[in-house]
Amino acid sequence: MRTGVGLLATVGFSALFLCVITVCGKSDPLQQEIRTLQERTMPPGAQLVERANLLRDDRSASAQWEYQTDWDWEKYVTWVSDNLAPDYQVFTREGMRLEFRRRTPGDVFELEIESSIVTVVRRIRVNFRTHPD
Repeated sequence: MRTGVGLLATVGFSALFLCVITVCGKSDPLQQEIRTLQERTMPPGAQLVERANLLRDDRSASAQWEYQTDWDWEKYVTWVSDNLAPDYQVFTREGMRLEFRRRTPGDVFELEIESSIVTVVRRIRVNFRTHPD
């Protein structure tokens, strides 16, 4: 009888372990969106300065990352606009700031991209936000 209980416990633990591995191994769609956006907003030759860190609360999520490039702003604006299309559309363009939006069923994704010059290198900061539509 004791052997049956031990076997049952071992089988139960194994099933739980496999379940945890399966759930943990699944990709988080929001994390994947941010990884994809990081790739789509960083021009060739740019250097990552700050890696994205996803923050969540009950109704929204946000992330921010930064990199530096030697591209001028106009070249970058054209490139990033083309690179984000057709998923994200330009919503606002003012000076050294761009805003893009993407609507999905039930959610809005927003990207705010700002440029600044640090010494002779251009810094690009990308802010991502999502919230219910």
